[in-house]
Amino acid sequence: MKKQLVSILFALCMVLCLVPLAVFAEESTETPPECSCETACTAESMNTDCPVCGAEGALPENCAQCAQPADDAAAQPEGEVSDPQPEGEVSDPQPEKEVSDPQPETALTTLIGGNDTLKEVNSESELTNAIADSTVGTVKLAANIDIGSSLTVNRAVTLDLNGKVLQMTGSGSVIKVESSGNLTLTDSNTAAEHKFMPGTNGLWVLNEASGTEIVTGGVITGGTGYPFQLYSTVNCGGGVYIAPDGQLTMTGGNIIGCSAKYGGGVCIYPKQDSKQGQFSMSGGSIIGCSAESGGGVCAFGKFQMLGSAVIRSCTAEGTSFYFGGGVWVDGSFEMSGEAIIEGCQAISEYAYGGGVYVNSSSSFVMSGKAKIERCQAISTPSSPSKGGGVHLANNTTLTLSGSAVIQNCTATNSANSGEAYGGGVSAANVREITLADSASIASCTAANGSGLYITGSSWDPNVYGQLYANGGLVDGDVVLGEANNPCTVIGSGETVFNGKVTVTPGSTIEKGIFNGEVINNGTINGGTFNGTVNNNGTINNGTFNGEVTNNGTINDGTFNTPITGSGTKDDPYQISTAAQLKRFRNIVNGTGGQTQDSGACAVLMNDIVLNDGTFDANGTYTPGSSSKAAEEWTPIGKYTDDNDKTPYTGTFDGQGHTIKGLYVNSASDAYVGLFGCLEGAAVRNLTVDGYVQGYKTAGGIAGYASNAAIENCSNHCSVFGGSDSMLGGIAGLNFDGAKIIDCYNVGTIIRNSTVFEFCGGIVWGNAGTVSNCYNVGTISGNVYDGEIVGRNSGTVENCYYLAGTNLDAVGQSDSYGKTTKTESKTAAEFADGTLLELLKADRNDSPWDSCQYLAAAGKTLPVFKGQGDAHEHNGNWTSNGNGTHSRRCTCNAVETQNCSGGKATCKDKAICEICGDSYGSPEPNNHTDLKHIDAKAATAAEEGNIEYWHCGDCNKYFSDAAAKTEITRADTVTAKLPQPTTPPTATPTASPTAQPTTAPQAAEQPRRTAQPTAAPTVQPVSTIPATGDTSSPILWAALLLCSGAGLAVTAYKKNRHRS
Repeated sequence: MKKQLVSILFALCMVLCLVPLAVFAEESTETPPECSCETACTAESMNTDCPVCGAEGALPENCAQCAQPADDAAAQPEGEVSDPQPEGEVSDPQPEKEVSDPQPETALTTLIGGNDTLKEVNSESELTNAIADSTVGTVKLAANIDIGSSLTVNRAVTLDLNGKVLQMTGSGSVIKVESSGNLTLTDSNTAAEHKFMPGTNGLWVLNEASGTEIVTGGVITGGTGYPFQLYSTVNCGGGVYIAPDGQLTMTGGNIIGCSAKYGGGVCIYPKQDSKQGQFSMSGGSIIGCSAESGGGVCAFGKFQMLGSAVIRSCTAEGTSFYFGGGVWVDGSFEMSGEAIIEGCQAISEYAYGGGVYVNSSSSFVMSGKAKIERCQAISTPSSPSKGGGVHLANNTTLTLSGSAVIQNCTATNSANSGEAYGGGVSAANVREITLADSASIASCTAANGSGLYITGSSWDPNVYGQLYANGGLVDGDVVLGEANNPCTVIGSGETVFNGKVTVTPGSTIEKGIFNGEVINNGTINGGTFNGTVNNNGTINNGTFNGEVTNNGTINDGTFNTPITGSGTKDDPYQISTAAQLKRFRNIVNGTGGQTQDSGACAVLMNDIVLNDGTFDANGTYTPGSSSKAAEEWTPIGKYTDDNDKTPYTGTFDGQGHTIKGLYVNSASDAYVGLFGCLEGAAVRNLTVDGYVQGYKTAGGIAGYASNAAIENCSNHCSVFGGSDSMLGGIAGLNFDGAKIIDCYNVGTIIRNSTVFEFCGGIVWGNAGTVSNCYNVGTISGNVYDGEIVGRNSGTVENCYYLAGTNLDAVGQSDSYGKTTKTESKTAAEFADGTLLELLKADRNDSPWDSCQYLAAAGKTLPVFKGQGDAHEHNGNWTSNGNGTHSRRCTCNAVETQNCSGGKATCKDKAICEICGDSYGSPEPNNHTDLKHIDAKAATAAEEGNIEYWHCGDCNKYFSDAAAKTEITRADTVTAKLPQPTTPPTATPTASPTAQPTTAPQAAEQPRRTAQPTAAPTVQPVSTIPATGDTSSPILWAALLLCSGAGLAVTAYKKNRHRS
């Protein structure tokens, strides 16, 4: 019993012990420290004086200033919701606010007070109401809007598309401008992008997901036109319909993908009761619209395009008469500023006006920098297409001034290319066309009149069909008039015609500058003609600076091309142009109205281009930049079988120049070449390039040379002949002591015969002297042909040809013929200077200059001074092992150069960037494997080292990063430290050299380094455990253990007593 009392007493003591613990914990709980910061703390800057923020481990989120809410709701950003009130609390009631006017405030509101007239709309109903509201001046789209019926405008109002889409989902015009309406279309957001997909009939369809065409700015789309009564009920103005007396002003935005029968984009209704609609377009664009007439705009009234207005990719398409891919106008149309119509097309059985169609008695004016370009008129069957750029119907007028241009337009016919007229402009029974200033029609195409096809009327030729040539140019062919519809070129005469001009019977040229060929089947009363004139009509006057071929009547005119010089040996003609060369030819031959002087002398001052295209070996001609057909050359010094014999007897010095594009194809001249027949003449220092074909005797320089001298000349022409032809590269025949000296041929010699061929690389028949010459041209040959001379009765000496042919130097030689020092040489010997030295023949005055690449031959050959073509040699470079490398080009030239590139190092030589071989010597101061070693402090246990640099290539050590100061390996080592005599006393502070086990905090929070423990300003927290306190687990464990032991002892004693 006594023991039981002891156990119970012990348990009571334990319980009593717990009571004061809880009490003390409650009583001893300290008031938590409060934040004293005046400004918010950050992670980089904590307030060390604050009892909260200065404590170790404190976070900036604990700072009272960081968590401080805004003073009032007004401080919150606009649109954000303030913090909710605590549940159950009710905030103070706020005074009721006044409701503001729904219209947005603008600068105008601020200036004049009240509300601006701008209204933003988001739906069809809002749009319709705003357009009808007379108090609203500007309606601005705030969202894309679909409308099911036409938007009617019957007052003055501005519609700002604002980069949005206004789309018709029903039928009809998107916008209808009534008689009293005056709509201004603008766009304040030109950066917005929308995608469209081109569809059938040229109509673009809105497809924001996968459209291939991107446009920027606001868009009107989907309209199908307003029905009105014309000849029948037809739809007009897919995008905008303008009623009589209505007005549309477009300064921005886009009308895209709208369609109608007339005016896919915009239509002006015909005049009624003297009321006329108007459309002024100074900005924005009309794109991808389609109609049967007027794919972009159909204007029965006044239409102006100015500023930066654009009509693009619009189409007029149908099955009969449908016109005006871009614009159809019946009234007046003006283009100025930088307005442009581009990429439009008219496609139908009769397609007129790919860009613009001007209806009867209407007018069209282009000025400023206005452009019509890349437009097409395409007729599908055998019916005609007219006016790729512009078509003018009867009694219309067109004025082109300023720098306006119609360019790159086309009239074509898919079934019959001949049924296409006026690539740039076609005009049928037109009243007048005026060209002025620097306006132009350029780079257009059509089978008839690629630039201009114009017809007048026989009703009154003095009124209709008038072309005023006051300036500008037409860079293309021109056809003036047609049967019973004549034309007249009049005016100041300042217009330049660069293409071929065909004058039909009844038509007349009074003024103008004509640089191309003129075919005159009518009358020429004036003008300046710098090209050839083929006269089949009448010439009454004019200045003719080119060749005139007369098959009609010449009554008067000036036929002199000015040439400096008088034609004597001391004062030769100085020829600088093709026209002057032609006149010189006419002087020698006595043709073209010139007094004959077969002994006239001349010198070339420049290279001369007779045709700017190229000929192949068979005479096929590829036109050059002028796109002109090849013009045939009549030889200087004619010699024909019909006794027209005027051989050239003067001196002609080419002075190292070339006559290019020579084209001779005569069936009547016995001797042909640049010169036909030379008798006692001299031709020197000249190169010819082109194609020469003769039925009897032909050569590049001359057909026949008698007692003449051809010196320092070269032929690049292909020379072609028939079954009876005698052909040579320089001349066909060289007789009567004539001399061919220091000449070469690279042209092909071809005779069209399967029986006998008479060809020679330099000349076929020689009864004179041929010396210091070579031939590398290809010859179609047999026994009668020779690489130098075909048949020799004279002297051939020091002449050479390319090895590997099946012909000898001389094909045939009689007892009078002598051949010395004439042999073949390899291509390498032609290129490396070996042959050059042989041709010079130890002469100080030799014309042979150097070896250069010749494109005509595709080889490097000996040439005269100043000759040679640009050529980038090919082939692989190979090292010569001595710091140089060489390569052999396909032209046989060998080049040698010094190795270059790469960079030598302290270990290796440089590697040549061309041949890949090493060259030169190593560079001892270039260390590419230089490594930096940081200094290391010595310890008692091991040696240290200084900071140094080591090159792995040359194994050298340096004390500086520039590797200028070399040291030894031993210089880098520092000795160990001496052993300490007594062990160091452990201190809480690590030695200066000891490394901290954790990263120091001073860099981020200096206050924590200064106070590693809790800040002294924080009062100590009691260690007496409080309720819920888990900070003294050992005390709790001891109490529980004691309690358990007491209960166990008590239970044990009780059981034992019972037993």
